[in-house]
Amino acid sequence: MYPITAVLAISTSELWEEVHSCLQQLPVRVVHEQAGVDDPAAFLDRIERTAPDVVLLDLLNCADVLPEMIRGIRATSSQPDVVALHVSSDPDAILNAIRAGAREYIYPPCSPSLQNALDRHEFILAYQPKIEIAAASEGSAAEIYRRTSQDTLVIDLDLSAGLVRTLFKTKSRYSILDACSNVNRLDKSFWRALVADGNHGLEVMGGPLEVAVKEAPSASQVRHVLRFVRSQYEWILVDLGRGFSPTLAGALDELDELLLVTTTEVPALQQAKRMIQYLRDRGMSQRSIKLVLNRVVRRPEVSIPELETMLGVAVFAVIGNDYWALYEAYAEGKLLAPDTHLCGQIGGMMAKLAGLEQAPKKRAFSFFS
Repeated sequence: MYPITAVLAISTSELWEEVHSCLQQLPVRVVHEQAGVDDPAAFLDRIERTAPDVVLLDLLNCADVLPEMIRGIRATSSQPDVVALHVSSDPDAILNAIRAGAREYIYPPCSPSLQNALDRHEFILAYQPKIEIAAASEGSAAEIYRRTSQDTLVIDLDLSAGLVRTLFKTKSRYSILDACSNVNRLDKSFWRALVADGNHGLEVMGGPLEVAVKEAPSASQVRHVLRFVRSQYEWILVDLGRGFSPTLAGALDELDELLLVTTTEVPALQQAKRMIQYLRDRGMSQRSIKLVLNRVVRRPEVSIPELETMLGVAVFAVIGNDYWALYEAYAEGKLLAPDTHLCGQIGGMMAKLAGLEQAPKKRAFSFFS
């Protein structure tokens, strides 16, 4: 199950007891809770810093300013869903909450309804498109270096997964958190002490070793680090993990290209559409957003032109579904083999992205050649 993070603002004792009893049985981590919302600005700042997946909001906290409150919550960097809580099934309250932007409306008995609501949210998160800058997989970085032999850096800003460190077999105990927390000391010699050599001729700045990061780097720290490394390398590829985050917000101003990778399942496409709007709202040009369809079957139910119309951007690349090749690579802790069809597709995508000449395909043996 996907671990959901939640912020609770519940002032009604009956609701508080029911919600806590229910959450103890679910894979939900409460990152902040408070009784009332006397200071909306401070509450929104707390949501910004904790970046929850969902906010459980007691309507008694903000009935008079509900639309403004929900808009404020949805405008934070993680864009959490809002579950409205109330002591009764009052039709007017339900209508007002849904119109204001709440995804769900829960009233006692809370347990079954709240569990179902979080299950639906968990399903959406499971299909949330993965966002990576100039990389559909960590193998893309190796492909860039193989084709150019130029200084190439891989940065892992996916603070929850951290696969870069594993796949490149780096031994360094330092991570991107060390760079972000020492931006005032960041120069060439300090950076050389932090960065690690990957096993494919690349340099790697891995993610944190700890499972739970106590304090994520701020957007300004991420921006400062990326601005520095741009002066040190010809190519920089950054894994930003899934969805909306302060790291993504901090990186946007420093990006030349951003690959938005999504599968074609409906929940993933819905999230991709939200992400495209998020990027546009923050000033990213449409030319910089490269949409990549991942795990595409041979006969998809929705055609490429239909998807482009739905999402409002052109499809940059299509990557096929090769589950077993990926499974074997991850099981052995290595990158995709260069002779696999999937690696060839990723290589072609990276050549197109970087403006490089694509390597010619080898002709298959034939008696009629």
